[in-house]
Amino acid sequence: MVQASADAEIDQSTMTKAAQRWLHAFESAVNTGDRPVSELFCSDGWWRDVLAFTWTIVTFTGTERIDAGSRDALARWTLKPFRCDAGELNCQFSTDYDVPTIQVYFTFTLGEGRGRGRGLLRLLSSTADAEIPAAWALLTVLEDVGPHKPRASAKPDPRIFGGANWLDRRIHERSYVDHDPTVLIVGGGQAGLSLAARLKELEVDALIVDRHERIGDNWRKRYHALELHNETWANHLPLVPFPDFWPTYLSKDKLANWFESYVETLELNYWPATTFQSGEFDTGERRWLATLQGADGATREIRPRHIVIATGVSGIPYTPRMHGIEEFAGQVLHSSSYTTGNRYAGKDVLVIGTGSSGHDIAQDLHAAGANVTMMQRGSTSVVSLYPSVQMWSSIYQKDKDTDESDFLSLSSAYPLMVQSARKLTKIANEYDKELIDGLNAVGFLTDVGEDATGWQMKYFRRGGGYYINVGCSELIADGKVRVVQYDDVAGFERNGLRYVDGSKEHFDACIFATGYLDQQAGVRAHFGDAIAEKVGSVWGFDEYGETKNVWKPTPQESLWFAMGSLTACRIYSKFLARQIWAVETGQVPDK
Repeated sequence: MVQASADAEIDQSTMTKAAQRWLHAFESAVNTGDRPVSELFCSDGWWRDVLAFTWTIVTFTGTERIDAGSRDALARWTLKPFRCDAGELNCQFSTDYDVPTIQVYFTFTLGEGRGRGRGLLRLLSSTADAEIPAAWALLTVLEDVGPHKPRASAKPDPRIFGGANWLDRRIHERSYVDHDPTVLIVGGGQAGLSLAARLKELEVDALIVDRHERIGDNWRKRYHALELHNETWANHLPLVPFPDFWPTYLSKDKLANWFESYVETLELNYWPATTFQSGEFDTGERRWLATLQGADGATREIRPRHIVIATGVSGIPYTPRMHGIEEFAGQVLHSSSYTTGNRYAGKDVLVIGTGSSGHDIAQDLHAAGANVTMMQRGSTSVVSLYPSVQMWSSIYQKDKDTDESDFLSLSSAYPLMVQSARKLTKIANEYDKELIDGLNAVGFLTDVGEDATGWQMKYFRRGGGYYINVGCSELIADGKVRVVQYDDVAGFERNGLRYVDGSKEHFDACIFATGYLDQQAGVRAHFGDAIAEKVGSVWGFDEYGETKNVWKPTPQESLWFAMGSLTACRIYSKFLARQIWAVETGQVPDK
Protein backbone atom coordinates (compact mmCIF):
# COMPACT_ATOMS: atom_id res chain seq x y z
CA MET A 1 0.00 0.00 0.00
CA VAL A 2 1.37 3.38 -1.00
CA GLN A 3 0.53 6.98 -0.36
CA ALA A 4 -0.31 9.44 -3.13
CA SER A 5 2.68 11.42 -4.38
CA ALA A 6 3.58 13.83 -7.18
CA ASP A 7 4.92 12.69 -10.55
CA ALA A 8 5.61 14.00 -14.04
CA GLU A 9 3.34 13.29 -16.99
CA ILE A 10 3.91 9.88 -18.64
CA ASP A 11 3.41 8.58 -22.18
CA GLN A 12 0.26 6.92 -23.56
CA SER A 13 1.76 3.44 -23.92
CA THR A 14 2.89 3.35 -20.30
CA MET A 15 -0.52 4.53 -19.11
CA THR A 16 -2.39 1.93 -21.18
CA LYS A 17 -0.20 -0.98 -20.04
CA ALA A 18 -0.45 0.10 -16.40
CA ALA A 19 -4.24 0.27 -16.68
CA GLN A 20 -4.44 -3.15 -18.33
CA ARG A 21 -2.34 -4.75 -15.60
CA TRP A 22 -4.51 -3.26 -12.87
CA LEU A 23 -7.79 -4.24 -14.51
CA HIS A 24 -6.59 -7.81 -15.07
CA ALA A 25 -5.59 -8.01 -11.40
CA PHE A 26 -8.96 -6.57 -10.33
CA GLU A 27 -10.83 -9.06 -12.52
CA SER A 28 -8.81 -11.94 -11.09
CA ALA A 29 -9.36 -10.79 -7.50
CA VAL A 30 -13.14 -10.69 -8.06
CA ASN A 31 -13.34 -14.03 -9.88
CA THR A 32 -10.83 -16.16 -7.99
CA GLY A 33 -10.17 -14.37 -4.72
CA ASP A 34 -6.44 -14.78 -5.32
CA ARG A 35 -5.83 -11.56 -3.40
CA PRO A 36 -7.93 -9.08 -1.41
CA VAL A 37 -9.26 -6.29 -3.62
CA SER A 38 -7.92 -3.81 -1.08
CA GLU A 39 -4.32 -4.73 -2.04
CA LEU A 40 -4.89 -2.99 -5.37
CA PHE A 41 -5.42 0.41 -3.70
CA CYS A 42 -3.14 2.89 -1.99
CA SER A 43 -3.72 3.31 1.74
CA ASP A 44 -5.76 6.50 1.34
CA GLY A 45 -7.63 5.28 -1.76
CA TRP A 46 -11.38 4.90 -2.14
CA TRP A 47 -13.94 2.95 -4.14
CA ARG A 48 -17.43 4.23 -4.93
CA ASP A 49 -19.91 1.65 -6.13
CA VAL A 50 -23.26 2.56 -7.67
CA LEU A 51 -25.32 -0.67 -7.76
CA ALA A 52 -22.76 -2.73 -9.68
CA PHE A 53 -21.33 -4.77 -6.79
CA THR A 54 -23.50 -3.77 -3.85
CA TRP A 55 -26.97 -2.95 -5.27
CA THR A 56 -26.77 0.30 -3.36
CA ILE A 57 -24.77 3.54 -3.44
CA VAL A 58 -21.76 3.41 -1.16
CA THR A 59 -18.18 4.70 -0.89
CA PHE A 60 -15.45 2.70 0.83
CA THR A 61 -12.61 4.98 1.94
CA GLY A 62 -9.28 3.51 3.00
CA THR A 63 -8.07 -0.05 2.53
CA GLU A 64 -9.76 -1.37 5.66
CA ARG A 65 -13.22 -0.41 4.46
CA ILE A 66 -12.44 -1.40 0.88
CA ASP A 67 -11.46 -4.84 2.16
CA ALA A 68 -14.59 -5.29 4.28
CA GLY A 69 -16.92 -3.85 1.67
CA SER A 70 -15.58 -5.87 -1.24
CA ARG A 71 -15.59 -9.12 0.75
CA ASP A 72 -19.22 -8.54 1.74
CA ALA A 73 -20.26 -7.72 -1.85
CA LEU A 74 -18.50 -10.74 -3.32
CA ALA A 75 -20.01 -13.02 -0.67
CA ARG A 76 -23.56 -11.75 -1.16
CA TRP A 77 -23.87 -11.43 -4.93
CA THR A 78 -23.25 -13.74 -7.88
CA LEU A 79 -20.86 -11.61 -9.91
CA LYS A 80 -18.81 -14.30 -11.67
CA PRO A 81 -17.69 -14.44 -14.34
CA PHE A 82 -16.77 -10.77 -13.96
CA ARG A 83 -15.09 -9.37 -17.06
CA CYS A 84 -13.30 -6.06 -17.55
CA ASP A 85 -12.90 -4.70 -21.05
CA ALA A 86 -9.19 -3.98 -20.86
CA GLY A 87 -8.60 -3.75 -24.62
CA GLU A 88 -9.17 -0.32 -26.10
CA LEU A 89 -8.88 1.95 -23.09
CA ASN A 90 -9.35 5.69 -22.80
CA CYS A 91 -6.37 6.70 -20.66
CA GLN A 92 -5.47 10.27 -19.72
CA PHE A 93 -2.90 11.85 -17.46
CA SER A 94 -4.59 14.02 -14.87
CA THR A 95 -3.63 16.30 -12.00
CA ASP A 96 -7.19 16.83 -10.81
CA TYR A 97 -7.42 17.27 -7.04
CA ASP A 98 -3.63 17.92 -7.07
CA VAL A 99 -2.91 14.19 -7.33
CA PRO A 100 -1.10 13.05 -10.52
CA THR A 101 -3.04 10.05 -11.80
CA ILE A 102 -3.70 7.92 -14.84
CA GLN A 103 -7.41 8.36 -15.47
CA VAL A 104 -8.95 5.30 -17.14
CA TYR A 105 -12.48 4.82 -18.49
CA PHE A 106 -13.46 1.16 -18.90
CA THR A 107 -16.50 -1.11 -19.21
CA PHE A 108 -17.28 -4.43 -17.55
CA THR A 109 -19.81 -7.27 -17.53
CA LEU A 110 -21.31 -8.82 -14.41
CA GLY A 111 -22.07 -12.53 -14.20
CA GLU A 112 -25.43 -14.32 -14.26
CA GLY A 113 -26.89 -11.81 -16.69
CA ARG A 114 -26.82 -9.02 -14.12
CA GLY A 115 -25.87 -6.47 -16.73
CA ARG A 116 -23.09 -4.22 -17.94
CA GLY A 117 -21.29 -1.51 -16.11
CA ARG A 118 -18.93 1.35 -16.60
CA GLY A 119 -15.96 2.35 -14.52
CA LEU A 120 -13.58 5.23 -13.94
CA LEU A 121 -10.22 4.31 -12.47
CA ARG A 122 -7.57 6.70 -11.19
CA LEU A 123 -4.14 5.09 -10.78
CA LEU A 124 -1.28 6.85 -9.05
CA SER A 125 1.02 7.74 -11.92
CA SER A 126 4.02 7.31 -9.60
CA THR A 127 3.26 3.56 -9.54
CA ALA A 128 2.80 3.15 -13.30
CA ASP A 129 5.86 0.92 -13.66
CA ALA A 130 4.94 -1.37 -10.77
CA GLU A 131 3.82 -4.94 -11.43
CA ILE A 132 0.37 -3.85 -10.23
CA PRO A 133 -0.06 -0.08 -10.05
CA ALA A 134 -1.90 1.38 -7.04
CA ALA A 135 -5.42 2.74 -7.45
CA TRP A 136 -6.21 6.02 -5.77
CA ALA A 137 -9.87 6.08 -6.78
CA LEU A 138 -12.35 3.72 -8.44
CA LEU A 139 -15.93 4.30 -9.58
CA THR A 140 -18.08 1.35 -10.69
CA VAL A 141 -21.57 2.02 -12.03
CA LEU A 142 -24.27 -0.39 -13.21
CA GLU A 143 -25.32 0.97 -16.61
CA ASP A 144 -27.65 -1.74 -17.98
CA VAL A 145 -29.85 -4.03 -15.90
CA GLY A 146 -29.20 -7.44 -17.33
CA PRO A 147 -31.71 -8.97 -19.73
CA HIS A 148 -34.18 -6.09 -19.47
CA LYS A 149 -34.36 -3.80 -22.44
CA PRO A 150 -36.23 -0.49 -22.54
CA ARG A 151 -39.64 -0.75 -24.12
CA ALA A 152 -39.69 -0.73 -27.91
CA SER A 153 -41.60 1.80 -29.94
CA ALA A 154 -45.31 1.17 -29.54
CA LYS A 155 -47.13 -0.54 -32.39
CA PRO A 156 -49.93 1.42 -34.03
CA ASP A 157 -53.14 1.16 -32.03
CA PRO A 158 -55.85 -0.81 -33.80
CA ARG A 159 -58.70 1.39 -34.96
CA ILE A 160 -61.67 -0.06 -33.17
CA PHE A 161 -64.69 2.04 -34.01
CA GLY A 162 -67.05 2.24 -31.11
CA GLY A 163 -64.32 1.09 -28.67
CA ALA A 164 -61.82 2.80 -26.40
CA ASN A 165 -59.32 5.13 -28.06
CA TRP A 166 -55.95 6.29 -26.74
CA LEU A 167 -57.45 8.95 -24.47
CA ASP A 168 -59.94 6.53 -22.99
CA ARG A 169 -57.15 4.10 -22.21
CA ARG A 170 -55.01 6.85 -20.61
CA ILE A 171 -57.86 7.99 -18.39
CA HIS A 172 -58.44 4.41 -17.27
CA GLU A 173 -54.74 3.77 -16.70
CA ARG A 174 -54.25 6.74 -14.40
CA SER A 175 -57.53 6.24 -12.53
CA TYR A 176 -56.37 3.01 -10.83
CA VAL A 177 -59.96 1.88 -10.44
CA ASP A 178 -59.11 -1.80 -10.88
CA HIS A 179 -55.51 -2.09 -9.70
CA ASP A 180 -52.93 -0.50 -7.40
CA PRO A 181 -49.68 1.14 -8.53
CA THR A 182 -46.48 -0.72 -7.78
CA VAL A 183 -44.90 2.54 -6.64
CA LEU A 184 -46.55 5.55 -5.00
CA ILE A 185 -44.46 8.70 -5.44
CA VAL A 186 -45.38 11.49 -3.03
CA GLY A 187 -44.36 14.81 -4.59
CA GLY A 188 -44.54 16.02 -8.18
CA GLY A 189 -41.41 18.16 -8.42
CA GLN A 190 -38.20 17.29 -10.23
CA ALA A 191 -37.51 14.28 -8.00
CA GLY A 192 -40.92 12.73 -8.46
CA LEU A 193 -41.08 13.38 -12.20
CA SER A 194 -37.54 12.11 -12.84
CA LEU A 195 -38.18 8.90 -10.92
CA ALA A 196 -41.54 8.29 -12.59
CA ALA A 197 -39.93 8.70 -16.01
CA ARG A 198 -37.19 6.21 -15.16
CA LEU A 199 -39.71 3.70 -13.77
CA LYS A 200 -41.85 4.10 -16.89
CA GLU A 201 -38.81 3.22 -18.99
CA LEU A 202 -38.38 0.03 -16.92
CA GLU A 203 -42.11 -0.74 -17.17
CA VAL A 204 -42.70 -0.36 -13.42
CA ASP A 205 -46.16 1.10 -12.72
CA ALA A 206 -45.93 4.35 -10.72
CA LEU A 207 -48.41 6.97 -9.55
CA ILE A 208 -47.39 10.51 -8.56
CA VAL A 209 -49.55 12.43 -6.09
CA ASP A 210 -49.03 16.10 -5.24
CA ARG A 211 -50.97 18.47 -3.02
CA HIS A 212 -50.81 21.36 -5.52
CA GLU A 213 -53.76 21.95 -7.84
CA ARG A 214 -51.68 22.04 -11.02
CA ILE A 215 -48.57 20.19 -12.20
CA GLY A 216 -45.58 22.49 -11.76
CA ASP A 217 -47.14 24.58 -8.98
CA ASN A 218 -44.27 23.67 -6.64
CA TRP A 219 -42.23 26.09 -8.79
CA ARG A 220 -45.01 28.24 -10.25
CA LYS A 221 -46.24 29.41 -6.83
CA ARG A 222 -42.85 30.56 -5.58
CA TYR A 223 -41.94 34.22 -5.42
CA HIS A 224 -42.36 36.21 -8.60
CA ALA A 225 -38.71 36.94 -9.43
CA LEU A 226 -37.33 33.42 -8.95
CA GLU A 227 -34.89 32.04 -11.54
CA LEU A 228 -32.54 29.07 -11.36
CA HIS A 229 -28.96 29.81 -10.34
CA ASN A 230 -27.28 27.24 -12.58
CA GLU A 231 -27.34 26.91 -16.33
CA THR A 232 -30.13 25.25 -18.28
CA TRP A 233 -27.86 22.57 -19.75
CA ALA A 234 -27.12 21.23 -16.26
CA ASN A 235 -30.82 20.91 -15.42
CA HIS A 236 -32.35 18.62 -18.07
CA LEU A 237 -34.94 16.12 -16.89
CA PRO A 238 -34.40 12.47 -17.93
CA LEU A 239 -35.23 11.31 -21.45
CA VAL A 240 -36.58 14.65 -22.73
CA PRO A 241 -33.98 17.45 -22.62
CA PHE A 242 -34.79 21.14 -22.79
CA PRO A 243 -34.62 22.73 -26.27
CA ASP A 244 -31.17 24.02 -27.23
CA PHE A 245 -32.44 27.55 -27.82
CA TRP A 246 -33.76 28.03 -24.29
CA PRO A 247 -32.27 30.80 -22.11
CA THR A 248 -29.22 30.15 -19.95
CA TYR A 249 -31.18 30.56 -16.70
CA LEU A 250 -34.76 29.31 -16.44
CA SER A 251 -37.53 31.22 -14.73
CA LYS A 252 -39.78 29.40 -12.30
CA ASP A 253 -42.80 29.66 -14.59
CA LYS A 254 -40.99 28.33 -17.65
CA LEU A 255 -39.82 25.35 -15.63
CA ALA A 256 -43.29 24.81 -14.16
CA ASN A 257 -44.88 24.76 -17.60
CA TRP A 258 -42.23 22.28 -18.77
CA PHE A 259 -43.16 19.98 -15.89
CA GLU A 260 -46.73 20.00 -17.11
CA SER A 261 -45.78 19.15 -20.69
CA TYR A 262 -43.29 16.52 -19.44
CA VAL A 263 -46.03 14.59 -17.65
CA GLU A 264 -48.20 14.66 -20.77
CA THR A 265 -45.37 13.74 -23.17
CA LEU A 266 -44.20 10.74 -21.17
CA GLU A 267 -47.71 9.70 -20.15
CA LEU A 268 -46.88 9.74 -16.44
CA ASN A 269 -49.70 8.94 -14.04
CA TYR A 270 -50.20 12.02 -11.87
CA TRP A 271 -52.92 13.02 -9.41
CA PRO A 272 -52.78 16.75 -8.60
CA ALA A 273 -54.64 18.28 -5.64
CA THR A 274 -54.08 15.03 -3.74
CA THR A 275 -52.62 14.92 -0.25
CA PHE A 276 -50.76 11.93 1.16
CA GLN A 277 -52.17 11.50 4.66
CA SER A 278 -50.62 8.34 6.06
CA GLY A 279 -48.90 5.07 5.31
CA GLU A 280 -48.95 1.78 7.22
CA PHE A 281 -46.76 -1.16 6.23
CA ASP A 282 -48.32 -4.60 6.17
CA THR A 283 -45.44 -6.92 7.09
CA GLY A 284 -47.45 -9.99 6.04
CA GLU A 285 -48.32 -8.86 2.53
CA ARG A 286 -45.27 -6.60 2.36
CA ARG A 287 -47.32 -3.75 0.99
CA TRP A 288 -48.27 -0.31 2.15
CA LEU A 289 -51.76 0.85 3.01
CA ALA A 290 -51.64 4.48 1.88
CA THR A 291 -54.43 6.95 2.56
CA LEU A 292 -54.87 9.82 0.11
CA GLN A 293 -57.22 12.80 0.24
CA GLY A 294 -58.50 14.62 -2.83
CA ALA A 295 -59.43 18.28 -3.22
CA ASP A 296 -63.08 17.45 -2.42
CA GLY A 297 -62.09 15.99 0.95
CA ALA A 298 -62.85 12.42 -0.07
CA THR A 299 -60.26 9.80 0.92
CA ARG A 300 -59.03 6.78 -0.97
CA GLU A 301 -56.86 3.90 0.11
CA ILE A 302 -54.34 2.24 -2.20
CA ARG A 303 -51.86 -0.57 -1.58
CA PRO A 304 -48.55 0.06 -3.37
CA ARG A 305 -45.48 -2.14 -2.94
CA HIS A 306 -43.23 0.89 -2.51
CA ILE A 307 -43.62 4.48 -1.31
CA VAL A 308 -41.13 7.13 -2.40
CA ILE A 309 -41.15 10.47 -0.59
CA ALA A 310 -40.13 13.05 -3.20
CA THR A 311 -41.20 16.25 -1.50
CA GLY A 312 -37.71 17.73 -1.54
CA VAL A 313 -34.99 18.62 0.93
CA SER A 314 -37.38 21.35 2.08
CA GLY A 315 -40.17 19.58 3.93
CA ILE A 316 -42.27 21.14 6.68
CA PRO A 317 -41.67 24.92 7.00
CA TYR A 318 -39.71 25.83 10.14
CA THR A 319 -40.60 28.96 12.10
CA PRO A 320 -38.44 29.42 15.21
CA ARG A 321 -40.02 30.72 18.38
CA MET A 322 -39.30 34.42 18.80
CA HIS A 323 -39.94 36.18 22.09
CA GLY A 324 -43.07 38.32 21.86
CA ILE A 325 -44.03 37.32 18.30
CA GLU A 326 -47.60 36.61 19.44
CA GLU A 327 -47.92 40.30 20.41
CA PHE A 328 -46.85 41.57 16.99
CA ALA A 329 -49.79 43.18 15.21
CA GLY A 330 -48.30 43.05 11.71
CA GLN A 331 -48.45 40.28 9.15
CA VAL A 332 -46.37 37.16 9.86
CA LEU A 333 -45.67 34.51 7.22
CA HIS A 334 -43.09 31.91 6.23
CA SER A 335 -41.07 32.36 3.04
CA SER A 336 -42.84 29.34 1.53
CA SER A 337 -46.01 31.48 1.40
CA TYR A 338 -44.35 34.58 -0.04
CA THR A 339 -45.21 35.41 -3.66
CA THR A 340 -44.46 39.06 -4.54
CA GLY A 341 -43.25 42.28 -2.98
CA ASN A 342 -45.81 44.51 -4.70
CA ARG A 343 -48.22 44.42 -1.77
CA TYR A 344 -45.50 45.76 0.55
CA ALA A 345 -44.60 48.96 -1.34
CA GLY A 346 -43.80 51.72 1.14
CA LYS A 347 -44.03 49.35 4.13
CA ASP A 348 -41.40 48.38 6.67
CA VAL A 349 -40.67 44.68 6.31
CA LEU A 350 -38.43 42.45 8.45
CA VAL A 351 -36.96 39.34 6.80
CA ILE A 352 -35.64 36.84 9.34
CA GLY A 353 -32.90 34.67 7.85
CA THR A 354 -30.00 35.35 5.50
CA GLY A 355 -29.93 32.25 3.33
CA SER A 356 -30.88 32.15 -0.33
CA SER A 357 -34.62 32.67 0.20
CA GLY A 358 -34.06 35.50 2.66
CA HIS A 359 -31.81 37.37 0.25
CA ASP A 360 -34.04 36.85 -2.78
CA ILE A 361 -37.13 37.97 -0.88
CA ALA A 362 -35.31 41.01 0.50
CA GLN A 363 -34.20 41.96 -3.01
CA ASP A 364 -37.69 41.48 -4.39
CA LEU A 365 -39.18 43.60 -1.60
CA HIS A 366 -36.65 46.37 -2.20
CA ALA A 367 -37.43 46.35 -5.92
CA ALA A 368 -41.13 46.77 -5.05
CA GLY A 369 -40.44 49.82 -2.91
CA ALA A 370 -40.48 48.29 0.57
CA ASN A 371 -38.14 49.35 3.36
CA VAL A 372 -36.31 46.11 4.10
CA THR A 373 -34.37 44.96 7.15
CA MET A 374 -32.82 41.49 7.40
CA MET A 375 -32.24 39.78 10.73
CA GLN A 376 -29.15 37.58 10.67
CA ARG A 377 -29.23 34.61 13.05
CA GLY A 378 -25.81 33.22 12.12
CA SER A 379 -22.97 33.81 9.70
CA THR A 380 -23.62 33.10 6.03
CA SER A 381 -21.46 31.83 3.18
CA VAL A 382 -21.76 34.30 0.31
CA VAL A 383 -20.48 33.63 -3.21
CA SER A 384 -20.96 35.49 -6.48
CA LEU A 385 -22.89 33.91 -9.33
CA TYR A 386 -20.15 35.07 -11.74
CA PRO A 387 -17.54 33.68 -11.88
CA SER A 388 -17.43 31.78 -8.60
CA VAL A 389 -20.47 29.47 -8.82
CA GLN A 390 -19.69 28.57 -12.43
CA MET A 391 -16.51 26.86 -11.22
CA TRP A 392 -18.59 24.25 -9.39
CA SER A 393 -20.64 23.38 -12.47
CA SER A 394 -17.77 23.51 -14.95
CA ILE A 395 -18.19 19.85 -15.98
CA TYR A 396 -21.54 20.84 -17.53
CA GLN A 397 -21.12 22.76 -20.76
CA LYS A 398 -23.70 23.65 -23.39
CA ASP A 399 -22.04 21.58 -26.11
CA LYS A 400 -20.95 18.70 -23.86
CA ASP A 401 -22.82 15.40 -23.68
CA THR A 402 -24.95 15.46 -20.52
CA ASP A 403 -24.61 11.72 -19.89
CA GLU A 404 -20.82 12.02 -19.91
CA SER A 405 -20.95 14.93 -17.51
CA ASP A 406 -23.29 12.98 -15.23
CA PHE A 407 -20.92 10.02 -15.18
CA LEU A 408 -18.01 12.29 -14.26
CA SER A 409 -20.14 13.84 -11.53
CA LEU A 410 -20.70 10.39 -10.02
CA SER A 411 -16.94 10.03 -9.59
CA SER A 412 -16.88 12.98 -7.17
CA ALA A 413 -17.26 10.87 -4.06
CA TYR A 414 -17.16 12.47 -0.62
CA PRO A 415 -13.35 12.60 -0.23
CA LEU A 416 -13.06 14.42 -3.56
CA MET A 417 -16.05 16.64 -2.89
CA VAL A 418 -14.45 17.96 0.27
CA GLN A 419 -11.06 18.43 -1.35
CA SER A 420 -12.53 20.12 -4.41
CA ALA A 421 -14.88 22.34 -2.40
CA ARG A 422 -12.04 23.54 -0.20
CA LYS A 423 -9.94 24.41 -3.22
CA LEU A 424 -12.75 26.16 -5.10
CA THR A 425 -13.86 28.03 -1.99
CA LYS A 426 -10.38 29.48 -1.58
CA ILE A 427 -10.37 30.65 -5.21
CA ALA A 428 -13.91 32.05 -4.89
CA ASN A 429 -12.97 34.00 -1.78
CA GLU A 430 -10.20 35.69 -3.75
CA TYR A 431 -12.62 36.57 -6.56
CA ASP A 432 -15.21 37.80 -4.08
CA LYS A 433 -12.95 39.63 -1.61
CA GLU A 434 -14.36 43.07 -2.40
CA LEU A 435 -17.91 41.74 -2.11
CA ILE A 436 -17.23 40.07 1.25
CA ASP A 437 -15.34 43.07 2.63
CA GLY A 438 -18.29 45.31 1.72
CA LEU A 439 -20.70 43.05 3.61
CA ASN A 440 -18.48 42.78 6.67
CA ALA A 441 -18.09 46.56 6.77
CA VAL A 442 -21.83 47.00 7.44
CA GLY A 443 -21.96 44.24 10.05
CA PHE A 444 -23.09 41.33 7.89
CA LEU A 445 -21.33 38.18 9.16
CA THR A 446 -19.80 35.83 6.58
CA ASP A 447 -17.97 32.52 6.80
CA VAL A 448 -16.28 30.00 4.52
CA GLY A 449 -18.26 27.02 5.75
CA GLU A 450 -17.31 24.10 7.93
CA ASP A 451 -13.69 23.05 7.25
CA ALA A 452 -13.42 25.90 4.69
CA THR A 453 -15.56 24.04 2.12
CA GLY A 454 -17.93 26.92 1.42
CA TRP A 455 -21.50 27.00 0.20
CA GLN A 456 -21.53 23.71 -1.72
CA MET A 457 -20.84 21.46 1.25
CA LYS A 458 -23.29 23.51 3.32
CA TYR A 459 -25.94 22.54 0.78
CA PHE A 460 -25.08 18.85 0.97
CA ARG A 461 -24.68 18.80 4.73
CA ARG A 462 -27.58 20.94 5.88
CA GLY A 463 -29.43 22.29 2.84
CA GLY A 464 -28.88 25.97 3.65
CA GLY A 465 -26.74 28.64 5.27
CA TYR A 466 -25.46 30.23 2.07
CA TYR A 467 -26.35 32.79 -0.59
CA ILE A 468 -25.40 32.90 -4.28
CA ASN A 469 -25.31 36.61 -4.96
CA VAL A 470 -27.50 37.96 -7.73
CA GLY A 471 -27.54 41.52 -6.46
CA CYS A 472 -28.77 41.58 -2.87
CA SER A 473 -25.26 41.70 -1.41
CA GLU A 474 -24.63 45.03 -3.12
CA LEU A 475 -27.91 46.35 -1.68
CA ILE A 476 -26.75 45.33 1.79
CA ALA A 477 -23.27 46.79 1.37
CA ASP A 478 -24.75 50.07 0.10
CA GLY A 479 -27.17 50.29 3.03
CA LYS A 480 -30.27 49.94 0.86
CA VAL A 481 -31.17 46.75 2.72
CA ARG A 482 -30.36 47.00 6.43
CA VAL A 483 -29.05 44.15 8.56
CA VAL A 484 -29.55 43.60 12.28
CA GLN A 485 -28.15 40.77 14.35
CA TYR A 486 -30.39 38.36 16.25
CA ASP A 487 -28.26 38.76 19.40
CA ASP A 488 -29.05 42.49 19.45
CA VAL A 489 -32.83 41.87 19.51
CA ALA A 490 -34.71 41.57 22.81
CA GLY A 491 -37.96 40.49 21.13
CA PHE A 492 -41.13 41.55 19.37
CA GLU A 493 -43.80 43.89 20.61
CA ARG A 494 -47.05 45.10 19.05
CA ASN A 495 -45.52 47.53 16.53
CA GLY A 496 -42.20 45.86 15.76
CA LEU A 497 -38.88 45.02 17.40
CA ARG A 498 -37.41 45.98 20.74
CA TYR A 499 -33.62 45.86 20.88
CA VAL A 500 -31.35 44.94 23.78
CA ASP A 501 -30.25 48.56 24.14
CA GLY A 502 -33.86 49.62 24.68
CA SER A 503 -34.47 51.15 21.26
CA LYS A 504 -37.46 50.18 19.15
CA GLU A 505 -38.17 49.82 15.43
CA HIS A 506 -41.47 49.73 13.59
CA PHE A 507 -42.39 46.94 11.17
CA ASP A 508 -45.55 46.23 9.22
CA ALA A 509 -44.70 42.65 8.33
CA CYS A 510 -42.32 39.87 9.27
CA ILE A 511 -41.27 37.12 6.86
CA PHE A 512 -39.54 34.05 8.28
CA ALA A 513 -36.99 32.79 5.72
CA THR A 514 -35.86 30.23 8.26
CA GLY A 515 -35.88 27.02 6.24
CA TYR A 516 -37.55 23.69 6.82
CA LEU A 517 -37.53 20.78 9.22
CA ASP A 518 -35.61 17.60 8.44
CA GLN A 519 -37.59 15.06 6.42
CA GLN A 520 -37.67 12.88 9.52
CA ALA A 521 -40.35 15.25 10.86
CA GLY A 522 -42.45 14.50 7.78
CA VAL A 523 -41.93 10.78 8.27
CA ARG A 524 -43.11 11.14 11.85
CA ALA A 525 -46.24 13.03 10.76
CA HIS A 526 -47.24 10.55 8.05
CA PHE A 527 -45.87 7.20 9.20
CA GLY A 528 -45.68 7.51 12.99
CA ASP A 529 -42.94 7.62 15.60
CA ALA A 530 -41.76 4.02 15.20
CA ILE A 531 -40.93 4.33 11.51
CA ALA A 532 -39.49 7.83 11.99
CA GLU A 533 -37.07 6.55 14.62
CA LYS A 534 -36.25 3.51 12.52
CA VAL A 535 -35.42 5.58 9.44
CA GLY A 536 -33.53 8.34 11.25
CA SER A 537 -32.41 11.58 9.67
CA VAL A 538 -32.73 12.20 5.95
CA TRP A 539 -30.11 14.31 4.10
CA GLY A 540 -26.59 15.14 5.27
CA PHE A 541 -23.85 12.52 5.02
CA ASP A 542 -23.66 9.04 6.49
CA GLU A 543 -20.50 7.32 7.74
CA TYR A 544 -19.58 6.36 4.16
CA GLY A 545 -19.89 9.88 2.79
CA GLU A 546 -23.19 9.22 0.99
CA THR A 547 -26.41 11.19 1.44
CA LYS A 548 -28.37 9.72 4.35
CA ASN A 549 -31.33 7.60 3.28
CA VAL A 550 -31.67 9.25 -0.14
CA TRP A 551 -31.76 7.36 -3.49
CA LYS A 552 -31.01 4.06 -1.74
CA PRO A 553 -32.63 1.62 0.71
CA THR A 554 -33.66 2.92 4.12
CA PRO A 555 -33.98 0.92 7.34
CA GLN A 556 -37.73 0.71 6.60
CA GLU A 557 -38.50 -1.83 3.94
CA SER A 558 -40.01 -0.39 0.74
CA LEU A 559 -39.77 3.24 1.91
CA TRP A 560 -37.48 5.41 -0.22
CA PHE A 561 -36.54 9.09 -0.51
CA ALA A 562 -35.76 11.09 -3.64
CA MET A 563 -34.63 14.72 -3.44
CA GLY A 564 -32.08 17.26 -4.56
CA SER A 565 -31.29 19.61 -7.41
CA LEU A 566 -32.52 19.03 -10.95
CA THR A 567 -29.06 17.68 -11.80
CA ALA A 568 -29.04 15.25 -8.87
CA CYS A 569 -32.59 14.09 -9.63
CA ARG A 570 -31.71 13.37 -13.25
CA ILE A 571 -28.62 11.38 -12.26
CA TYR A 572 -29.82 9.42 -9.26
CA SER A 573 -33.40 8.76 -10.33
CA LYS A 574 -31.97 6.21 -12.77
CA PHE A 575 -30.39 4.26 -9.94
CA LEU A 576 -33.36 4.41 -7.58
CA ALA A 577 -35.61 3.18 -10.39
CA ARG A 578 -33.22 0.29 -11.01
CA GLN A 579 -33.16 -0.65 -7.34
CA ILE A 580 -36.95 -0.79 -7.25
CA TRP A 581 -37.00 -2.71 -10.53
CA ALA A 582 -34.44 -5.16 -9.11
CA VAL A 583 -36.65 -5.80 -6.07
CA GLU A 584 -39.72 -6.32 -8.23
CA THR A 585 -37.96 -8.72 -10.59
CA GLY A 586 -36.23 -10.71 -7.86
CA GLN A 587 -32.74 -9.52 -8.74
CA VAL A 588 -32.19 -8.44 -5.14
CA PRO A 589 -34.10 -9.17 -1.95
CA ASP A 590 -36.27 -6.30 -0.75
CA LYS A 591 -35.45 -6.61 2.92
